[in-house]
Amino acid sequence: MTSSADEIENKRFLPSLRGYDKDEVDSYLREIAAEFRQLQRAAEIAEHENALSRGEQAFRELGAYTAEVSRAVAEALEGLRAEAEQEAQRLLADARDDAAASASAASETLAEAQAELDEAHRLRAAADLHAAAVREAAESELAERRAASAREFAAAEADRQAATELRAAAEAALRAAEATRGAAEQRLAAAELELQTAIELESTIKAGNHEGTQPPTEASVAVRDTITPG
Repeated sequence: MTSSADEIENKRFLPSLRGYDKDEVDSYLREIAAEFRQLQRAAEIAEHENALSRGEQAFRELGAYTAEVSRAVAEALEGLRAEAEQEAQRLLADARDDAAASASAASETLAEAQAELDEAHRLRAAADLHAAAVREAAESELAERRAASAREFAAAEADRQAATELRAAAEAALRAAEATRGAAEQRLAAAELELQTAIELESTIKAGNHEGTQPPTEASVAVRDTITPG
């Protein structure tokens, strides 16, 4: 069963005649709970770093999309220009064929062909303008996306730096908790040794009193009061 930091810190034990010191046990539980919270924070930092990694992948995908948009715009522009040139060439060929058949008809046809050629040039100019507008719009959108991506990347870098600092603080706190726990374990071992010594001394005093049938001395009473709770 998994326990939370609050459950660890608020854990209570039944008292006994020769149990551990209650304040020391509570202090140790608080230290363990603080260490548990630090470990939870470290796990959250690791999850945040994974999210930053996914943001970098999205930035790379945006670069690929940008290249694809530029290529499509260039191909569309080239296609419009080729169509305009083919239309102009066709009109010129028709005008030359008509001129060979009749001089008068050729003049009229040439005028019509010129008008059609002018219209073709106008269409080509319009196509160029349209293509330029499309390219400008695409470049503007691309610039906006790049700027947004740069802002997101800068924010992600700031978050990563903060996460690194938080992780360093968590590791320092964890080391401090380890040192505190070691000191607590040493104090607990010393207390157990003192308790065992006191128990042996009490047994020795009781055995001596029983053999000599003498009342307890003030020193033995002081020792007994020291090792006897309450």
